[in-house]
Amino acid sequence: MRIHDYQEQIVELHAWEEIEAAMGAEEMVMNLANKNMEMESQIRQLEADRDELEAHRDMDEQMLEEQKLVEKALLGEIEGLHVRISELQQRMKQEDDHRAELVSTIMKFRKKVGEQNEEIQELKDQVLRYQEELSGHKSEENSMASMVSQMQVNVNRTFAE
Repeated sequence: MRIHDYQEQIVELHAWEEIEAAMGAEEMVMNLANKNMEMESQIRQLEADRDELEAHRDMDEQMLEEQKLVEKALLGEIEGLHVRISELQQRMKQEDDHRAELVSTIMKFRKKVGEQNEEIQELKDQVLRYQEELSGHKSEENSMASMVSQMQVNVNRTFAE
């Protein structure tokens, strides 16, 4: 019976091999299932990361668009300020020219006033000279009148004597 025992052992060994193979397959299935779950988790994480990156890209595009609008508005404002500066510079030049005219007019006026003051002083001096001359003539006239009067008195005395 040994052969029969060997045959039974062979059958039994085949059964064990099949069981071990089945167990190995089951372990492999479990390993694959675990890997599949890990990969699904990674896929979900990657999708979440992708969604977050897309949201950031959308925000970046919105910010870029807003920046362009702000930049355009600021450039318009800068252009307006350049125009205003140019107008103010032109007005400053006009005011400076007007100031120069006023200074020139004032200087001419001062010169004319100085000349007229000199002329007035010369006329006052001339009036004083004339007054002194006139006083001198009056003194002479008074002296002459006094002499004439004295002579008349003398003549009258002489005739009276």
